[in-house]
Parts: sequence; C-alpha cells; structure tokens
Amino acid sequence: MNLYFISQNQNTGYDTYDSAVVVAKNEEEAKLIYPSVWREQHWSEEKQAWLDEEDELDLKLGREIYIYNDYSWTNPKDVKVELIGKAVPGLKAGDVICSSFNAG
Repeated sequence: MNLYFISQNQNTGYDTYDSAVVVAKNEEEAKLIYPSVWREQHWSEEKQAWLDEEDELDLKLGREIYIYNDYSWTNPKDVKVELIGKAVPGLKAGDVICSSFNAG
C-alpha cells in the first residue's frame, strides 16, 4: 500500500475539502477516496456524485435523495494525486490519514 496526497481546486468555498493523505494501491484508487475521516462515501458515475450507504438504500427503494455534498469535494477526474510514500503495516486501502476541511 502507498500513501498519496490528494487535492482539488475546483471547489474552494466554505465547507469544502481541499486535500488529504490517503492509503491506496495506486493513483486511480486514490482518486476514488472521499477525504472525510468520519463519513464513507463512494463515487457514483451514474449520479455524478459522492454517495454513502444511506443514499444507496434510498435509491434502491425508489426514494429521492438530496446530494448535499456535491460541492464539498470534486469529481475524481479533477483530483490531483501525488505519491508521498509507503504505508505502514496495519493501514488498509481507503484509509484517510488526515484531511483539510475549510469550515464555513
């Protein structure tokens, strides 16, 4: 596993993440990690948004979802990735070591 510095400059207002250090196998996987240390999200190509398990359940049940985090991070295609080192044993793919959040 590797450590990557991920960053974005598409969404720069309040309540946005600008960067994080994450654990991933490669750059492509690093781009798909949402930088929150407290809320797991995954990228939905269909919805072009970051979704959590609750959103997925609502979609399966035919409920409308409100995608509140559209502007807190960015589309994976706009994520910049830089390899910064090797992860120590015990860390796993998808772990967020730290992140920078611009609270509003």
